[in-house]
Amino acid sequence: MARGALVCMYTVDLKIECQVISAREIPRHNNSDNDLTKLGS
Repeated sequence: MARGALVCMYTVDLKIECQVISAREIPRHNNSDNDLTKLGS
């Protein structure tokens, strides 16, 4: 996960949109995993 992270979000029409972002674009806080868990539940 050092090179990048896969981020998936729901679009307005309830479709899942995923994209890979580089580690440099990830926010400083480490709550990203928690946010992804909430979307998955």
